[in-house]
Amino acid sequence: MPNPRVVWKSDEAGWLRLINSDGISAFTMLKAAEINKQAAAVFEANSKHDSEAPVFYLQSFHLRRSRKDGIRGWEAYNDDPTAEWVEFGAHAGGKTPVLKYRCYGIAMDIMHLNATKDVIT
Repeated sequence: MPNPRVVWKSDEAGWLRLINSDGISAFTMLKAAEINKQAAAVFEANSKHDSEAPVFYLQSFHLRRSRKDGIRGWEAYNDDPTAEWVEFGAHAGGKTPVLKYRCYGIAMDIMHLNATKDVIT
């Protein structure tokens, strides 16, 4: 039987304080940096033999603070003008390459697999 003197009450303000804490912010910054690192590795592996790969894509990975619905966090992003082509691909006809390396998509898959590998085994 639970002790009636010990009560845990969940409220939205408490969750927001926890989610917006410095510790969670530091954790999300580390994870965003790891996503950028994995995405850069995917790009390097895919573009190694592609003479049409964007030249400045690797230098265009960044982090920025974000806030959505009152929740602070960090975003990983790439501001190279060709970033959409690299991630999603494009077909302009002719000899224009269709990149579609899925750098961020694969980086997220890697992060998910790393986070769940202990659960699976």
